[in-house]
Amino acid sequence: MEINARIENVTRYFRFLNCWADQTSFLDNVKGCWNRFVERDPLWIFHQKMKRVAATLISSSRMQFGDIYAKVKDYEERVKQVEENLIQQNSEENRTTLHGLNAKYIKFMKLEEAILRQKTQSQWFKEEDANSKYFHALIRGRRRRLFIHKILNDDDEWIQGDEQIAEVACEHSQDIFTGQSSIIDEEPLNCIPRMVTQAQNDELQALPTVEELKRVVFSMNSNSAAGPGGMNGCFFQKCWSIIKDDLMGLKQGDPVSPALFSLGAKRSSNQLVADDVIIFTSSKKKSLKLIMHTLGTYKRVSGQLINKIEFFFIALLRMLIN
Repeated sequence: MEINARIENVTRYFRFLNCWADQTSFLDNVKGCWNRFVERDPLWIFHQKMKRVAATLISSSRMQFGDIYAKVKDYEERVKQVEENLIQQNSEENRTTLHGLNAKYIKFMKLEEAILRQKTQSQWFKEEDANSKYFHALIRGRRRRLFIHKILNDDDEWIQGDEQIAEVACEHSQDIFTGQSSIIDEEPLNCIPRMVTQAQNDELQALPTVEELKRVVFSMNSNSAAGPGGMNGCFFQKCWSIIKDDLMGLKQGDPVSPALFSLGAKRSSNQLVADDVIIFTSSKKKSLKLIMHTLGTYKRVSGQLINKIEFFFIALLRMLIN
């Protein structure tokens, strides 16, 4: 057995904190930042405004709160010190100082608990639940589960190491998005009957209205996972009146937030991610060959791969019970 200590060198990306939305100056800061002029296509404008808001929120948070975790520890020590002074000298000045420090200590403790609760992404906590150690345990467990220790490349070889994994992932993504000159056989698609009329198809392709988009935004969980820009459902809901016009200028499919625009098919690479499929058929050789031929045709038309590792036939013998 070999154990190696891993040096943490993690790039920290912006993540919207829900506690920012509770501050009185939040909407004014977002509005003043959002309404500044930007010129180019709608997607670029929206992207630049999101980046500008993120930088403004980070700067405002540092000025108003500083390091919240450090502040909690600092006020905890200061409260203990003043409590000892109050025991030794029960004066009005010491009592006033203790009340003021306790108020600030409680304020930063609530901010810390709100941040930890959001990081756990657990939806079943009640508002009054507070257990920092439990939150930390959940966060550590979630990070362990999400950590990629090794990855399988296209040659079915396991790759380990952060730099090697990143290189394989970049190469794989580049192969997917640069496209290939392979020709798809569309002839089998003619066997599929047309169930959607032209009118229904036009309705599906129509751009959503403001009310439809608003229903989608406000149906999101406010503590949902953040999109690529770091903004979650809470931001879109709190700032809806400010961002709605720019949001409507985007077309469906723009990578603003996975929760806003879902393309339906959840795939990783070319492998279909779905529940296991069980096919009941005869165990005769001819039937099995027809199934394999059909699956091969599907693979050729759709471009999706079949996991041969988990693909197998089970022959069941019919048992007669007297």
